[in-house]
Amino acid sequence: MDRITKRAHESLKDYLSRVATSSLTVQVKLADMRHNSAVHNQQNKMWRVVKTIETKCNVKGNGT
Repeated sequence: MDRITKRAHESLKDYLSRVATSSLTVQVKLADMRHNSAVHNQQNKMWRVVKTIETKCNVKGNGT
């Protein structure tokens, strides 16, 4: 877990060097990034659906 967590004042270069010390760590980090991207994309899709429904139903949302 320590290898895939970026430390507060760590440079990106140092962080990536630490991640790259293990092929398993690289695989875990890539899987984590894919998961986070999927969640982000799903949230964006849901937001667009909500906005479409609000528009079509002439309803004002809470601005988020």
